[in-house]
Amino acid sequence: MPKQSLFDTNDSTILHLWLLHKAFPFWREKGEYLTEWLQGHAELHCRPRTAEGYQFIISRYIGPVLGRVSLGQLRPQHIGDYCSSAVRQGLSNRTILHHYRLLHKALKDAVKLGLIAVNPCDGVDAPKPVDKEMKWSEPLRLDTMG
Repeated sequence: MPKQSLFDTNDSTILHLWLLHKAFPFWREKGEYLTEWLQGHAELHCRPRTAEGYQFIISRYIGPVLGRVSLGQLRPQHIGDYCSSAVRQGLSNRTILHHYRLLHKALKDAVKLGLIAVNPCDGVDAPKPVDKEMKWSEPLRLDTMG
């Protein structure tokens, strides 16, 4: 039996679903949205070095964890789980805060575009950076010098 093309079928439901998938990117994987966001926002509105940093964060950290969740299914729990897993990987709270802010901005833009109704990051408290106390060396005494 010859292989049928999607367009040769009489079943309009399959064609309809395929067209919906192409027309509405919220059906795409989260990682795909972030890639598109990088190209559409970061490369146009950020300095090249900043865009490179965003690309690294998304490809190395955010994408592998959240890339399996479609944009429309992303929930605050997923964001919280990501932050927890980043702590377990040994990332500092300040680094996780940078990741959170990047993700928040990307999802805020998705809300503006009408791809999602609510930003899932709004349901998660931003990580609090832990300030380390500075260690000072002994002050120099001028009367003992010279």
